[in-house]
Amino acid sequence: MELALNAQVNCTDCPMGQVTRLIINPVSQKITHIVATEKGDKGEEYLIPADLITDCNEKEVQLSLTEIEFFLQKPFIEYELVPLEEDDSVGTSGIVAWPYATSPDHRAGYEPVEQIPHGELAVKRGYEVKATDGRVGTVSGFIINPDSDAITHLVVHEKHLSWKEVLHSKKYDAVPVSEIDRVDADNNTVYLKLDKKAVKGLTAVSAS
Repeated sequence: MELALNAQVNCTDCPMGQVTRLIINPVSQKITHIVATEKGDKGEEYLIPADLITDCNEKEVQLSLTEIEFFLQKPFIEYELVPLEEDDSVGTSGIVAWPYATSPDHRAGYEPVEQIPHGELAVKRGYEVKATDGRVGTVSGFIINPDSDAITHLVVHEKHLSWKEVLHSKKYDAVPVSEIDRVDADNNTVYLKLDKKAVKGLTAVSAS
């Protein structure tokens, strides 16, 4: 079964939004959460435990939640007060004083912080995938063993294809997770143990 980034998320009583990120435990190679964005231009993101997924494919993810229960899930983005450096100061007109204030204008405020569980990784569509000798494409989703819920393959579309061409061809490279060297979340990049020639030799999978 394939769990794709940007797949439509459905609650039991209505369509809800889209999958924007997958949260992965790098030790067990399992997806622990998805990040789902409610529909609309300014939709909020929510952290949804994977055990609330009842079915999924490359187009849709079905949750066991109602719409009301969806909005009771933990927000993926929470806001924290920003600390100043010790030699910074806040004027008496500020709402709060050291050690909390916004950056860079030093007025009281907050910054968004992603709520990624400790020790886990967040991967989103568009992460670059690099072989040992250069870039090979971008992340599209994951293939999951339905018996164990373990991730078996990373689904990648090649760099020379536009997204429309990828959808038209419905073919993707399936990279075994054992060939992933590391994920650099700071640079939005997945590094492989393979070179480009080896990636090209992988079996393509169909999205249909």
